[in-house]
Amino acid sequence: MCNDSPIKNKYVLLVFQCLAMIFISIDTFNNVPDSARKTNYIEFVLSDAKRFLILGFIFLLFTSIKFIFAWIDSLFKTKESTKCRRDLSIGYGGLVACGIAVHVLMVKQRRSEHYTRELLFPLLFPIYIIFLFINSHIGAYKSCQNEIQNSVIKVIVALAHLSYLFVNKFEKNGLEPLIYTILYAPCSMEFFAVLLCGVRIVEFEERSFWFKMDDRKYRQAHRLRVVLNRQQHPLIECQICTRRYNTTPTVIPRMLVGCGHTVCQECIQELIDLENGLVLCPFCRKATSLADGDTTQLPINYAVMDIVQ
Repeated sequence: MCNDSPIKNKYVLLVFQCLAMIFISIDTFNNVPDSARKTNYIEFVLSDAKRFLILGFIFLLFTSIKFIFAWIDSLFKTKESTKCRRDLSIGYGGLVACGIAVHVLMVKQRRSEHYTRELLFPLLFPIYIIFLFINSHIGAYKSCQNEIQNSVIKVIVALAHLSYLFVNKFEKNGLEPLIYTILYAPCSMEFFAVLLCGVRIVEFEERSFWFKMDDRKYRQAHRLRVVLNRQQHPLIECQICTRRYNTTPTVIPRMLVGCGHTVCQECIQELIDLENGLVLCPFCRKATSLADGDTTQLPINYAVMDIVQ
């Protein structure tokens, strides 16, 4: 089973995303250029139509992807686990892309007047991507198809983030790279865990578990009823084919007059020795004579029929 600790990485991820957006907001307003401070900030952002249109195109692209997948799912009845793994891979992948974008902007565009405009992407996009691809699945999955593999992947990703910090000597750029690396690390961990290990649908597993329990109880109760019926009325079914006697011609109880045992008509038909016109009782091996092999000549056991009816 999975290790269901009270605090899971996917929930830490959401908290860290909120913190990341707070830090990005602070960073954005702390680095607004003087030209923007003299005017309205929204006007300053919209003044660069090219970057604004690119941001709008990205939002439109992901919206279209979501609608296309929804249409495909309704058409082909996609399994819940497949939908969950696909949506989460896209969602967590988008969050990882935002984390990379923040680091790139911090290194390449920190002194540029476009820095605050470009920070709008990692600020707004996570809100949209969480709502579009992650929110509906966040409480209904476990990324632990293989618990050991899942843990190993997350440890490797965490070590990769630490290596990145030390290799790039984060102290020369202040604390911001350290903060963002820590805040976006859970996104990368969950992304690779879902992508490589797959997911399990918790609600589906619970429903399946209780269905199996109910089905097992039903079968046990059914067997108990059968045993009790046999103890009370041992003659209500054919002792050869175990089918319950009824008025159907093939399952009607007929007596072998040579010994008095009762067998259903169809089983008697299988026991007939056509050459000698005899039926050997399967219980006591006594013979019963049948003219022309006609089983309907044998008397019906009405005592059994009364019990059955």
